[in-house]
Amino acid sequence: MEENLLWRLIARKLSGEATAEEIEQLSEVLGNNPHAQVTYEALSSFWEHPVKESAPENIDEIFNTHLLSAIKEETFNKDPQIIPIYKRLLLSKPFRVAASLTLIGSLIAAGFLIWKPVNKVLAAEPPPLQKIETTNGTKTNTILPDGSKVWLNSGSRLTYKTFNNSLREVVLEGEAYFDVIKDPKRPFIVHTNVIDIKVLGTAFNVKSYPDEKTVEASLVRGLIEVTRLDNPNKKVLLHPNEKITVLKKATQDINAKSSVNNTLKVNPVENYKISGFTYTKLDNSVVETSWTQNRLAFEDMPFDDLAVQLERWYDVKINFKDEKAKRLVFRGSFVNETITEAMEALKLNGDFNYKINNNEIEIFSNK
Repeated sequence: MEENLLWRLIARKLSGEATAEEIEQLSEVLGNNPHAQVTYEALSSFWEHPVKESAPENIDEIFNTHLLSAIKEETFNKDPQIIPIYKRLLLSKPFRVAASLTLIGSLIAAGFLIWKPVNKVLAAEPPPLQKIETTNGTKTNTILPDGSKVWLNSGSRLTYKTFNNSLREVVLEGEAYFDVIKDPKRPFIVHTNVIDIKVLGTAFNVKSYPDEKTVEASLVRGLIEVTRLDNPNKKVLLHPNEKITVLKKATQDINAKSSVNNTLKVNPVENYKISGFTYTKLDNSVVETSWTQNRLAFEDMPFDDLAVQLERWYDVKINFKDEKAKRLVFRGSFVNETITEAMEALKLNGDFNYKINNNEIEIFSNK
């Protein structure tokens, strides 16, 4: 690999701009080149702990400190018969001078260090916004920069910047399941257009589609703090197996069409409801998180609400020809069924008929 390409990969990795392919490529190169690995570790330490301006005679001392830190780790993990020779090379004066010049020069050439005239402190360019998206009919999962795992449901978008030393923040539109790595010093916050969810380390599901009437947060493990954007001083704590449902508009009825008798607490003044999880009567699936097991579960759900989920699940468009069909209520779950099989199963339990034309479905009640 050309040296310029190696420096470019290192620069993009440290600045948080590297793609997954570039990170994998860099890891492979460093694994095959111990000299580049030690230089990278020293550079990484230099990047994570920027120093104030020093006199030119101190530059050698500063860089040598970072190299010594890398060498100690190498000595602990490598063959002791090889490392002493390697160590002498690293600590030799010619090597330190050359490495210092190469380090500083390559960083500047790579264009990811900026010298500020006012306080003369090394700083990084603002990291780019990262985005993960799914279309209708698809789902995905990924690992965030801190090691937390996230599953993204159909028709969803997750955006974030590289996490800093004090905070981890993401913005969600759609539905996602988070398994967050515990880090007491860096809270993890999920922003939606209605609520913010703050955690330290936990597992939970958030559902915030722009075309739905409510926003939901369901806690599987740990503890989460929920804050409404229109009332930031009001905070609600959720415990395991609890779900908060927040209405987007205050005029809606929070108690309308309650699916099951599992309500723990209702606060119509604040327009939110705290309840337990919803379980299907047929197979005891958890409705709120079953999608992560590739199961679309629903319990006592009006047909017009179910149609919205079917559209995202199967990437279809459903049109009702009359109001009567919308008011039908269904319970059940789909796993590997096609859209035709799903419609036939619903038809057996509801008084309606349908027509499928490509990815469009017309639903009408039987006269």
